Amino acid sequence: MSVAGAPPWIPVLVATFGMQVAIVFATLAVPVTGPLLTAEAGLAPETIGYLIAISYLGTVLYLLVGSPVIPRFGPVRVLQAGAALAGLALLLSASGVVAALFLGALLIGLGNGPTV
Repeated sequence: MSVAGAPPWIPVLVATFGMQVAIVFATLAVPVTGPLLTAEAGLAPETIGYLIAISYLGTVLYLLVGSPVIPRFGPVRVLQAGAALAGLALLLSASGVVAALFLGALLIGLGNGPTV
């Protein structure tokens, strides 16, 4: 079946799925790259657990206060904004600065919020 003959909901489904995959990749990058990031920042390896916890704290904060954003802007736009925020957070975390690691983890969590 070609794209032109596809039902109108297929492109929306593909866009939504793509955004969710991108955001989940960003969220899972914290534990995967954590040993490198914490070593670069001079932190103990167990700090990865704190970074992951802060990431999920960001998701919880979004769920508490950010849910009204979805009806206003639409789910695909909010997912796109979440993916962009998570991408920026990864760049911020890659700086190796301790405060940037923790802020980046929080922002990744906020970007992950719309996927939940």
